[in-house]
Amino acid sequence: MKILGKLIKYDFADIGKLIFPFYIGLGIMGICIRILLFVLMNKSIDQNLRFTVTLFQGTLYFVYTLAVIGSIIMLHYGVVVRFYRSVYGNEGYLTNTLPISTAQIILAKTITFLSWFIINGFIIFLTFLLIIPLEEIVLSKFWENPDFIQMINYLKTALDVQYIIPTIILFIIFLIFWAIEKILFLFFCVSVANMAKSYRILIGAALFMIIGGILNVIKRMILVYTYLYNSSLYDKTGNIALNVVKYIISANFGLIILTGIVSIVLFLSVNYILKNKLNLE
Repeated sequence: MKILGKLIKYDFADIGKLIFPFYIGLGIMGICIRILLFVLMNKSIDQNLRFTVTLFQGTLYFVYTLAVIGSIIMLHYGVVVRFYRSVYGNEGYLTNTLPISTAQIILAKTITFLSWFIINGFIIFLTFLLIIPLEEIVLSKFWENPDFIQMINYLKTALDVQYIIPTIILFIIFLIFWAIEKILFLFFCVSVANMAKSYRILIGAALFMIIGGILNVIKRMILVYTYLYNSSLYDKTGNIALNVVKYIISANFGLIILTGIVSIVLFLSVNYILKNKLNLE
């Protein structure tokens, strides 16, 4: 366990070095946008100044969006690079001689990178709260709007509360399973690509796009199939809104099962390749 802990700690720190600058950038831009939102709330400022501030704010929103996309891309890049270096690169000689099984190595790396996926999502969520005009939303007192009250009352009567919480929980579980599948899929692409003697990057990229595309098509086919053959969705006499929620629950449950199966297959495949087809540089 101590060796696994050190392995997780080292991978975690190495990924942090790659992605931490993006978090600093997201935080700085979030704070700047928040300050500009406060400035724009002042109704007495000059129109020319308001125009300049609005233009600058729009630029920051654009850069913030690029930083979010960059953090996601960098995280995927970090997973690929860390897995390659620690298994197939110079570090591979040390990693593969540790007194732990191949499955434990894969599991440790999966836990590490999953942690970063969760952290990345949490950081993006926090910085997103900085860039939305919360003050204006609160000052608008939307909860007193008759249309909003009517919508809430409709949801209370149309939807059963007991289905709302399971829907949210299942969606969160699906996101975790999806992240695990994504990580193991990256491991799989790197492992298969390194079985070749040349064009490894090209092979890995092709695998990622082709097999990833096939998996996405299968998942969408399941969603379409369950939608088309869900008779309750076409029942106009029943509670349509509640039927939709039930469909979402069943669809998420099905996707979780499929993602779990794919993850197990990917885990076993990577484990087999590393144990029997390992090609160190």
